[in-house]
Amino acid sequence: MRLFITDKPSTARAIADALPGPAIREEGFIRVGDDAVTWTDGPAVQLGIDESSGNTSSLKTPKLVWRTETKPQLRIVKSLLDRATVVVHAGPPSCQGQMWIDDAVRFLRHHSGASLRLLMHATDSESIKTGLSKLVPNATFAGSASAARLELEADWLFAWNLTPAVCKRLGIETALRLGRLEWPTLALIAQCDREVEHSAVTSYLNNELTLETEDGPISLTIYPPACELGVWDSAEVQDLDAKLSGLEFATVKVSETVQTEPPPKPFSLATFQAAANCRYRWSAAKSLELARSLYDTKNQLVSFPLTDSRYLRPEQAADALRIARHIVEHRPFAMLKPLLPLLAPQPAVYDAHASRRNDPSDAFERHALVPTVRPADFRRLTPDQQNAWMLIAEQFLMSLLPSHEIAVTTVSFSLDESGKGGVLEAIGEVSLNQSKSWRALAPCTYRALPLIQDGARLRCLGHRIVEHQARKFHFTEETLIERMSRCGEPVIGNAETRTEVIESLKRSGCVIVREGMIISTEQGRAILEQVSHNVTDRDVVSKWGKRIQLLSTQSVDEAAVSALKQELEEEVMAEVVFVHI
Repeated sequence: MRLFITDKPSTARAIADALPGPAIREEGFIRVGDDAVTWTDGPAVQLGIDESSGNTSSLKTPKLVWRTETKPQLRIVKSLLDRATVVVHAGPPSCQGQMWIDDAVRFLRHHSGASLRLLMHATDSESIKTGLSKLVPNATFAGSASAARLELEADWLFAWNLTPAVCKRLGIETALRLGRLEWPTLALIAQCDREVEHSAVTSYLNNELTLETEDGPISLTIYPPACELGVWDSAEVQDLDAKLSGLEFATVKVSETVQTEPPPKPFSLATFQAAANCRYRWSAAKSLELARSLYDTKNQLVSFPLTDSRYLRPEQAADALRIARHIVEHRPFAMLKPLLPLLAPQPAVYDAHASRRNDPSDAFERHALVPTVRPADFRRLTPDQQNAWMLIAEQFLMSLLPSHEIAVTTVSFSLDESGKGGVLEAIGEVSLNQSKSWRALAPCTYRALPLIQDGARLRCLGHRIVEHQARKFHFTEETLIERMSRCGEPVIGNAETRTEVIESLKRSGCVIVREGMIISTEQGRAILEQVSHNVTDRDVVSKWGKRIQLLSTQSVDEAAVSALKQELEEEVMAEVVFVHI
């Protein structure tokens, strides 16, 4: 018997419907011919305190224990495992999903037969059938389960050891549980808050020269050298102003170029949450909940939402135009029907070499958040679900439309022939194809310059020193998630964990949300002051995260996993000792 194991009954029904033959519902599973499909009711096991670990330190260490509420269903799963010749892991396509089913099978029975993996990045019948035609060995993803389990244990160690020690020292009676990722995130928020408090407004100066043209005046601004704020030193501004004082005419140089804006890639979870926060002011938790509800088998309208990827597998390109035709049937997108002949899957999204997608162990990270081939029925969706689907659909359409081209005209004037004395510029832009590019869905206003010939000698109408102001702002959920996942900087968490980290900080009272901004509380800052930089420094935490994630790309080495666990315990113990000093 081939046994499919997934995480919930609704997904089991979707898999059973995609299998050939009539589906017969029995207690705790669905029989389809010689196959059976069952479920675990979510994660079957959880972490609890290991009282018999033999740990000689004062640390509380975790062990895997049964979730009491899942036991009745798991007895059914165990009876099916005893009869199965092949087990097919059909859990969510993520590291956590891999861990859920692997742990259940390991605890219930050491299955000695074949073990396969069904990767379905959406729950509609076509996506499931595609996955069924490409079952792969489940052992390929054993490292992903180990990485997820170790991350969970790392969070647990910090939450049940370091946080209580800090709370005890500060006299906080509420039981807080801050995991490993909450600490650097809280530090990031507190640092931003301090910057806002100590430099609410930054003023800087610039120079502006006004020239006369046949079509009206034009203002050229001097662009400062690259520096932290991108501004001129005050003395330099005054010196330049003196040089401009005696100027009556300026001979300008005119250059023209065409810039290309490639279409944006489809959403990842982080970019969807940022866009939803910007457009609808939704929290990260709400946008994730809506994406999950659209993915759920009840709707089957979007792909699996928990991913940091913005790429799609090459074979999915064949469905792109079919999905686009479904989208433009909805009234908000009806004006795009004339653009259907322009739509085309972009190699930057679908090309097999666009990311590390030739490695089977990277399969979880190959799927952006996109609509499925199933048409959306708005009568079955709440207003928020409709808005979430339209936002995802809009981004998907933009990824298929042609690049946007802009004609850029630059009028410049140098104070000396070398240009070292300063260059003043005015830049004008004209869209060449906005209505027939991805910008049709994200229009911009462009400012053209008067028609000026290269080498024209223009009368100077005046010059002035202009004061500008730059203000620092607290994080919103949009900017916080963007900062946590920004490329080129130490990353905090992954798509599966960032939302829970933010929600955990809210529940703990370490941050509050005020007018859409996330602000650290006095309690949150006091907690941060009790720990060393090893806990709050993003570089340190990111390096640990990379070491753990490295497990997901390698064959499981139990000795390496045990060594890493030991290092984590030693790190937490050192921090607990630091708190008590």
